[in-house]
Amino acid sequence: MSSQESAFETLLQESIVEGLDALGRDMSKTVLYFVCLNKGIEINEVCSHVELFISGLKDFFGEGSAAIEYLILERLNSKIRLIPSFRGELSLLDYIKLYEEVNQTGKKVWEI
Repeated sequence: MSSQESAFETLLQESIVEGLDALGRDMSKTVLYFVCLNKGIEINEVCSHVELFISGLKDFFGEGSAAIEYLILERLNSKIRLIPSFRGELSLLDYIKLYEEVNQTGKKVWEI
C-alpha cells in the first residue's frame, strides 16, 4: 500500500468514527461492533471492506443507513475536499471510486 493510500484510509477511518459518533460514543461502538461481527471483518479492516461495512449499516439501520453514510461522507469530504461544494450527490462507495480515479488519472473531478 502506498503512503497516499494509507493516508486516505486513515482519513476514511477517522471519518467513519466521527460519523458514527454523531449517534453518541456508546452507540457508535455498538454499531461498529455489530457491523464487523455480522460481516466477518475486523474493526481495523473496515476501510479495506467498505462494501461490507455499508451493507452492515443497511442491515442495522435499514433505509436510515443513508443518513449515517452521508455523515461519514460529509466528514471525509471536509478532510480531502474532493468536491468543494459537496451536497451529498454521491454515495460513500461512489465517492471513494471517484477519489481513486482522480488519483490514478490525475484528472480533475469535473473532467471525469
